[in-house]
Amino acid sequence: MIISFKKITATACLSLLLWSTSQASLSGKYFSKNQAMRIAENEQEIKNLVIKFKDSSRIRKEQGVLKITSRNISLEDRQEINSINNLLLAYDVRPQRLLDSFSVLEIDQLMIDAQSKSRDLLSDLNSYFKIDSRLLSRRNLTQLTELLNQFLIVEIAYPDLKEMSLTFDGYIGNITLPGMTPQLINHQKYLYPNPTGVDLLFAWTQPGGDGKNSKVIVYDNSYNKNHEDLPKLFYASNSNDVDPAHGTAVLGILGAKNNKYGYKGGVYNSPLGFHRAATKFGSHADSLLTAAKQLNEGDFIVIEVAKQVNSLGFECDCNPTQANSVPLEYFPAEFDAIKTITAMGVVVVSAAGNGCVDFDSPVFEGMFSENSLSSGSVWVTASKADKKEPTCYSNFGQRIDFNAWGEQVAALGHVKANESPIFDEGPNRLYGANFGGSSSATPIVSSCLASLQSQFIEKYGFALPPGQLKTLLSQNGQLQEGVYEKYIGIMPDMLQIDF
Repeated sequence: MIISFKKITATACLSLLLWSTSQASLSGKYFSKNQAMRIAENEQEIKNLVIKFKDSSRIRKEQGVLKITSRNISLEDRQEINSINNLLLAYDVRPQRLLDSFSVLEIDQLMIDAQSKSRDLLSDLNSYFKIDSRLLSRRNLTQLTELLNQFLIVEIAYPDLKEMSLTFDGYIGNITLPGMTPQLINHQKYLYPNPTGVDLLFAWTQPGGDGKNSKVIVYDNSYNKNHEDLPKLFYASNSNDVDPAHGTAVLGILGAKNNKYGYKGGVYNSPLGFHRAATKFGSHADSLLTAAKQLNEGDFIVIEVAKQVNSLGFECDCNPTQANSVPLEYFPAEFDAIKTITAMGVVVVSAAGNGCVDFDSPVFEGMFSENSLSSGSVWVTASKADKKEPTCYSNFGQRIDFNAWGEQVAALGHVKANESPIFDEGPNRLYGANFGGSSSATPIVSSCLASLQSQFIEKYGFALPPGQLKTLLSQNGQLQEGVYEKYIGIMPDMLQIDF
């Protein structure tokens, strides 16, 4: 497991002290306090008010109040934290630790381990707190956000939004019937060689190319655990009832069984897992770290949920229900959690969203420029099936790393109400033909990354760090073929990779 829960030793305590006191404010990695206020004033689906304190203060909750535990702190900061405690008391709210699945000591140990492997300064994850939005009127939540952001000891205070629903008008098919499902791999054309697909067919001919050395956890809402073509998972958390067809499709693109029927996963021999996205009022940062506990260096988390931030103001006429959808790490806590996970050597691959969002737009104030601090995750957006250019709804910009098919993707269990399946003998034997968006592109690219990592481990005996793996896959990939003003990254080509 990548997260160690061993007792912190005296040496580790010294390391922690040196680490915390050396932290500068990592400015530029989060959205600004002005953006936080735009969210507070305009968004409707708010679940928590999140407070991030300066790392150097080492704010902790003791006996129900916030206290500074760092010895190297100014009198002004001590006065500010007293004022913040009084302010929260006036609003009749009590802050809770954001990462409440872990103890303070567990997070401290994680930060020591992660920092020892990272060239970048990592944020103190124990400096995050939350206030349940249900305890505040909308007016008071906006006021409190504004007041908290006036304190210098507060790095950022912002409303955290509920994740967008991926539900759709589902296909009502047949009841489950006995019998033999035909082999359907000929419908998975995204597996084919350049110029059609990413050539995972070639990758399978290479030692380790089937993904056997790489674990992959899908981070989504739900899935159909009874689908005939899904393998037994090495790990599965509880799921919810939100769109199980979506998670089933993603799992199948990655790991559908190598057998004589149905589809075939891009890394069909990878140990496959599933972790439920955060609960209704829980934190994705906390949930992602919990998923990462199941993995080792070189393994993968594939994030298939997004947040919808309508106050960004992007119009998306061809996909209005997902307009302004952005990756989870747009929000500071998820950014810091993902950065910590990638520092530990786990590869995080995020669906970039399907909301016509331009990540180079001034609305982001340079958050995703080449000079900004990166979480180390891989971002994937959707491209057309017949041409390497963005779909009408693709999110785009220099932050995007890769693209892959975002339409006409053959996938398990996912058929919309107005579509016909490839094969249907009931929900556990249902095969769709048109899964799409960054939801389909992301597991395709994740399959390429996991196959490449597994091949590298097979050849050299150790895993590549996330950044080096991303660079290796992007070399000699397939270039964008049109709509160049909307940059969507590289489409992988497994045949061209040379290591």
